[in-house]
Amino acid sequence: MMILTRGSAYCPKRRWIVGVAFIMMLLTACTGTPATSTTPAPTDTSTKLNVNPLAGTRWRLVSLDGQTPMEGTTITLAFEEGILTGSAGCNTYGGGPDSGPYLATTDGRLTITQTAFTLMACLEPEGIMEQETAYIEALQQAATYRIINGHLEIFD
Repeated sequence: MMILTRGSAYCPKRRWIVGVAFIMMLLTACTGTPATSTTPAPTDTSTKLNVNPLAGTRWRLVSLDGQTPMEGTTITLAFEEGILTGSAGCNTYGGGPDSGPYLATTDGRLTITQTAFTLMACLEPEGIMEQETAYIEALQQAATYRIINGHLEIFD
């Protein structure tokens, strides 16, 4: 289980992340296939998949499998409409709207997919890469979530 607190998801590389997300969006747009129909697909109004309860929220990791993040590291997760960004402690990650980086529903389902990561290898503090790997794996295994008392809890 992962617990994140609401608040500042300050990421010193945010401009870079937004730029990467924008470039990913442009590249994805260039690889699209031509539309074969001008009739919009029917939508199922009985589900709430189009409602995005996490859009516009920013979180900072406070616990991962019962462990607090290492001193001197900040792990963040930010959801925008169709965009996911954050810092895993050393590397940053993100996904643009065309890559479908996440799906959150009002009934607590959460799927995080197709995120891009920087590939730096940080040596300090000792153990940071192991912490980052555990966080990324937990994020990619996300299946459900709930928000309680200003904390986002993510479960696999």
